[in-house]
Amino acid sequence: MSEDIVAVLDANVLYPFYLREFLMRLSRQAELFRAKWTNEINEEWTRNLAANKPHLSKKDIETTVFWSNQTIEDALVDSTACIHLTADMELPDPSDAHVIAAALVAKAQL
Repeated sequence: MSEDIVAVLDANVLYPFYLREFLMRLSRQAELFRAKWTNEINEEWTRNLAANKPHLSKKDIETTVFWSNQTIEDALVDSTACIHLTADMELPDPSDAHVIAAALVAKAQL
């Protein structure tokens, strides 16, 4: 695996099934980069998925998150390590601070 390239995957790329699966395959099977995300990112995309796709059960969505977290080794960035970084961030969209913090903690290039 390319240990040098780390990418934080935000909710907008984890939400769509085909894009999520494609990026996970690039990370796990093709080993092009190490995918990272946080529980907060998972909560964001799954909340939107549940709202937009009411036919999906909560259990189905939780199972998807569980297997995503298991499929990519060390994918989860510790959200508690990110909290102190977000306090001083001034961004156009303050709700993105947790993603930037995750990228800093994970030492992500992408």
